[in-house]
Amino acid sequence: HTLHQMIHGQFADKVQQFVMLDTRYTYEFEGGSVKGAQHVQDPDEAEALMQDYIEDDVVVVVFCEFSQKRGPRMYRTLKDVCPADRRH
Repeated sequence: HTLHQMIHGQFADKVQQFVMLDTRYTYEFEGGSVKGAQHVQDPDEAEALMQDYIEDDVVVVVFCEFSQKRGPRMYRTLKDVCPADRRH
């Protein structure tokens, strides 16, 4: 629900830029994903990608099929890359 609102600009006054990371398996991603989401499964690849966003005020949305394993695992990996004052 919140992601849908963000995609449609309902938080434009607070969120200037965001990136969506789909951590599902390749076959799931190829079956369809949220428009504009980037497919990332490798933590090293995700860390490299994050280097492009660390200095900017970018909201990073990480998700998987049920947001129980892969998404939270990737979040934990990425939060270690992100400066402490930028984590939410």
